[in-house]
Amino acid sequence: QHIAGVLSSIPSHLGLTFGVDEGSLVRMVMNSRREYVGRAINVAARLQSATKNMGEPAPGLMLISNNAFVRLKIKYKHDRVNCDLPNVAGGSNYSARKIRVAEPYGSDD
Repeated sequence: QHIAGVLSSIPSHLGLTFGVDEGSLVRMVMNSRREYVGRAINVAARLQSATKNMGEPAPGLMLISNNAFVRLKIKYKHDRVNCDLPNVAGGSNYSARKIRVAEPYGSDD
């Protein structure tokens, strides 16, 4: 509601999406800022992008890799899904878990 005044049109759904993976990262300094790189960040970003292809409003969805799901011992209700993660080795039929962490703003209209 606070941002409605600055938008040219109101989207049908508002909210956040999440992609989660786990793994080793490499810390480096670039332009005097600490940055992190690694496969886990790439996979998490691709999972977040894949939330919009799940056949339901993306806001409030989290896709989490099976490895992270097991390691973090997540207890939320979930569905097993396969998604396409471009530019990720083994990403053409990547197995993950889909969790709805929040309802998208505007979903009760």
